[in-house]
Amino acid sequence: MGEHKAKEFSFHYIERIESYAFYEVLDDIWKKLAELDKYFNHTEPWKLKGTPEALKEALSPVVQGLLDIAMELEPFMPETAGKIKEQFSGSEIKAGEPYFMRI
Repeated sequence: MGEHKAKEFSFHYIERIESYAFYEVLDDIWKKLAELDKYFNHTEPWKLKGTPEALKEALSPVVQGLLDIAMELEPFMPETAGKIKEQFSGSEIKAGEPYFMRI
């Protein structure tokens, strides 16, 4: 996600939170998740396992995007947002428990 889009998203986030347009805030978060998912599938980081620098370069935008989403999700799901921040803020990312139960 480009810097311009991130700034635009943040502006709209604040504007919508202040006007209590929570449905729109959550819709924007879902759209951002969809963009991250599309990027993740396009870059295919699982194919870069043997090349640490390329893997780091491919995953850095995803990690930053997830941290941004965690911050924006915090007013709605504080516990989940905290888990996301905890998992993706360290120098080494490890698999954790799922954030949501599968139905």
